[in-house]
Amino acid sequence: MVQHLAKKEYSLTQTRNGNVSLLHVATSNGNVAMMDFLVQNGLDIHLQSDDLGAPIDWAVAYSQVPSAKYLFSRGAKINNGYRFY
Repeated sequence: MVQHLAKKEYSLTQTRNGNVSLLHVATSNGNVAMMDFLVQNGLDIHLQSDDLGAPIDWAVAYSQVPSAKYLFSRGAKINNGYRFY
């Protein structure tokens, strides 16, 4: 579905509801294949949402270890000051 939208020139970098991107959603759901597609198509792994922060923070908050590993491999940093515990 997202690949189809990308071919139709839909902006994959668009955010909604508190600066949440598709990458934040894919991360919270543990969809590493989708995360990789989105990063390869320009989504910023450091984009901060208004509540939980960057996608790496979402991976931790939602206990998504594969998502966290992927983001760390792409240079994500977890020590950014957000506290959700």
